[in-house]
Amino acid sequence: MRAPAAVILGVACALGVAWLAWRIVSTPPRTGDSPHADAAAKPVSPPASSLPVPQSDDEKQRERCRRSRVPFMNAMQHDAETVGATIAVEDDLAELVVTLPASTEDLVSGLRDRAITLGAAENGFNRIRFMVADPERRGKPPVLVAEVTRNADGRWITFLR
Repeated sequence: MRAPAAVILGVACALGVAWLAWRIVSTPPRTGDSPHADAAAKPVSPPASSLPVPQSDDEKQRERCRRSRVPFMNAMQHDAETVGATIAVEDDLAELVVTLPASTEDLVSGLRDRAITLGAAENGFNRIRFMVADPERRGKPPVLVAEVTRNADGRWITFLR
């Protein structure tokens, strides 16, 4: 009778040890259970870079132009928005692009005169292009309707299409 009781007791002990081991392994650690608990609880983030990303000469020139033109661009944007137009400087830093809601000579001459009065030349612009986004040409680029170019004498010449 002792042998079967010993086997049952041995199996019960083995099951108890297995259950205890499973509980220890499957239970997540509580905060403060180990000396490294605080370090494990904090998310790991990459160290902040203290070195600025180097810029190309073109990027530096673009940034200098952008900063120096802020007052001019703000005033032009305000005037353009009053008639439903937008302004932008694209690839050529000497070119101001004005996109109009419709092609009228009054809009072109009004915004042209305002840009010249605000100091387009002093802000490095030698050309102002007036474009119209035609709603019938969805997905296609705007159409050029006028171009104002500053010649070597400093005079502005307007070409209408």
